Amino acid sequence: MPDSVEDLDVLGVDAALGEATILCALLDATPDAVVVVDADGIIEEANPAVEDLFGYRPADLVGRSIEILLPESFRSRHARHRRHFAANPASRPMGVGLALVGRTAEGHELPIDVSLAPFSVAGSAKVAAFVRGASGRRRNEFLLRFVNEISQMLLTNQPTDEILQHTAFRVCQLIDASTSYVASPSANGNFVVVAAAGVAGSMLGTEFAADGTLSQRAMESGTPLYIDDMSADPEVIPATRALEMGPGVYLPLATNDRRMGTLVVARTRDEPAFSEQEVSRGQVFASAVAVVKSLGQARSELDGLRTTAAQERIARALHSGVINHIFSLGIDLDGIAHLVPVSISDELDKAIADLDGVIRQIRETVFHH
Repeated sequence: MPDSVEDLDVLGVDAALGEATILCALLDATPDAVVVVDADGIIEEANPAVEDLFGYRPADLVGRSIEILLPESFRSRHARHRRHFAANPASRPMGVGLALVGRTAEGHELPIDVSLAPFSVAGSAKVAAFVRGASGRRRNEFLLRFVNEISQMLLTNQPTDEILQHTAFRVCQLIDASTSYVASPSANGNFVVVAAAGVAGSMLGTEFAADGTLSQRAMESGTPLYIDDMSADPEVIPATRALEMGPGVYLPLATNDRRMGTLVVARTRDEPAFSEQEVSRGQVFASAVAVVKSLGQARSELDGLRTTAAQERIARALHSGVINHIFSLGIDLDGIAHLVPVSISDELDKAIADLDGVIRQIRETVFHH
């Protein structure tokens, strides 16, 4: 127990200082960018993670409006939302259902997620904004949406070429590639470019030998292949080197039991190489497309079997009914040919020959088509 009121005061000050130290340590340690603003939206505190996300040193933000971290087109609207929030503060995610965007010190825009935590200090209202980059989450949402698009195209009987063309377009958006193309095996054992986006559009229809190519290696191994410089690597086929692209990746279009080609993506020379996360996301998309394409092929095969089964049913019906009836009719005509005058008998012989011809045509149509 303290011996005096003075001791209580000292203990209170020490406790307050201890709490402040803990809070500062927590703010410094959290991976989220944390910005504390007053009731007017003026930044009072910022933790080190702010510099990693936005490019501003914490000290450079203190005393400035929170709107500095937003694109100019959003600032006036955000100020209105901020005043509305101040009238009824509550801890909650910010902009639920909206695609929030921040602005870096260099002027670049980036997707963000924000959670708000109002509190007060000595009667003064404050709000702590916890901010994290949302690029990964948004990309995963795009991945799910793009896979759903491909699946919907299959369900609505879109042609395979259109599905693959959509694949080439969407993969560029998904992993920030500048160009892409789909190389599929042809009947003669070569590869053919069946879809393309960006400058690779000039390769559409290009056919090249499969043996030893990166497309074949990626497809057969089921593993992505990284290329540092698509314009200089001697293993890249000449038509692709001519595009003068930089970093590239070969993504296999493959399922557990089927190898259906390769999805090739590339960036320009001045852009960075694809990260592991980007390649992983691209490979998930490529694998999903391969599954969709495999389902499409299975559906075509099933349709073919149904057609064959229908033809067999028709053949059985014709053989057991129509053909037998025609054959019996020919026998009956042949049986009465000797009972009529020669002129009529000749006509009957001709009719019998015609019936034999009809039977042959029916059998050829059913059993050979």
